[in-house]
Amino acid sequence: MKKTALGLLIVFLSVLVSGSMYSFQQEEKIPELKRETVQVNYISVGTAYGILLPFKGPYGKIQMLRDRNMLVLEDQPEFLKKSLSPQGD
Repeated sequence: MKKTALGLLIVFLSVLVSGSMYSFQQEEKIPELKRETVQVNYISVGTAYGILLPFKGPYGKIQMLRDRNMLVLEDQPEFLKKSLSPQGD
């Protein structure tokens, strides 16, 4: 009985340890992000948000500041460059 309980405890602990090791290996590093503030002129902030949304990267965020007619973009530098280039290149 004691050997069975000890064996089950060892199996349980080994599964627990291997599962936690697996989760540590699966953690994804978040890349370095930059933040840019953009003053919107001639169109509404909502329209500008809709135009920039397809250029946003997987870690990116776009925040609308309607009262100031501004957008705050936070993303990886290469996605910000695409978002802020005149032709969207």
